[in-house]
Amino acid sequence: MLLQSRSNYYEYGDKGGRLLAHQLKRQAFSRLITQIKDPLGALLSAPSDINVTFKTSALYQSNSQTDNTTMDRFFFFNPDVPAIDPAMGLNLDSPLVLQEIVDAISSMQSNKAPGPDGYPTEFFKKFSSELAPLLLDVYSESIKRGTLPPTLTQASISLLLKKDKDPTCCGSYRPLSLLNVDVKVLAKALATRLEAVLPDIVSKEQTGFMKGRHSFFDIRTLMNIIYSTPTSRLPEVVISLDTEKAFDRVEWLYLFTVLKKCGSGDRFSS
Repeated sequence: MLLQSRSNYYEYGDKGGRLLAHQLKRQAFSRLITQIKDPLGALLSAPSDINVTFKTSALYQSNSQTDNTTMDRFFFFNPDVPAIDPAMGLNLDSPLVLQEIVDAISSMQSNKAPGPDGYPTEFFKKFSSELAPLLLDVYSESIKRGTLPPTLTQASISLLLKKDKDPTCCGSYRPLSLLNVDVKVLAKALATRLEAVLPDIVSKEQTGFMKGRHSFFDIRTLMNIIYSTPTSRLPEVVISLDTEKAFDRVEWLYLFTVLKKCGSGDRFSS
């Protein structure tokens, strides 16, 4: 019986039938949020109230009070900001070309959930020659106007419960945004450009999220420091820090200011 059940699953599990519908229904039920606490601790169960609570919670809001004055003060006391080579800066800020769009589409991973428009990566790869020129026109016009079309700013948000967290607290969930592929193609093309200049502005000690660098080198450096002969009698200490909601705490104003201070032009930073 067990073997027959497995056989049916492998044969019909990915086809549009009863088995797939049952699997999807069970999966959707497991992610259903039936209750959530408001800021005062009261339990809410109405779907509309739950949606409003998540929307107004710190999950989607910044607690930072960063402004232009704060940014100017920070860079005034930190004048030695690494700068991009001027020639690389001009290339970074130059208009997009068709080949960059084609390369961005071909480099994207397949078998990923689509955004609100329902078009997966495979669709863009299949019709790359037809879609790439159209996308280039859209991106070029968007950069010229300084704003993106509404469909490029839409996302389907799925809330994932963190391990061993209270399911009635908003902070226990991690929002996963499913973006449309067309905006991911633009992001990929720009990221590829930025990737070429990052080694010039990111410290060699930072090995995470840098192509060609590995955390092993930082571990090896730390071990060398620990077991090396001390140069002074001062005590030494190793501190490991894990920033809570690290990506959520990155401010757009700060990010754009850093890009401009490093030599990025207005076109790329927009």
